[in-house]
Amino acid sequence: MKKDKAKVKEVNQFGDHSCPHCRVMIINSFECELKEGTTNCVFCKKTYTITKKLAEIANENRRKYDKALERVIKELQNA
Repeated sequence: MKKDKAKVKEVNQFGDHSCPHCRVMIINSFECELKEGTTNCVFCKKTYTITKKLAEIANENRRKYDKALERVIKELQNA
């Protein structure tokens, strides 16, 4: 069986990434850390790789978004 070497190339400002095969955006849960390694797409079921650098970028984006979201929630609770 041929091993797939497709790598994720796209991460958005929320820390989510897209499948390199079908381009579906894989949305991570609140405070979820992305790890490097091989995984399968939940939509097309094909295998792809998440590099260490991409995981770091995605996790940093996620932390920034989570902090901003927490500030907004606190402001709304105090209003």
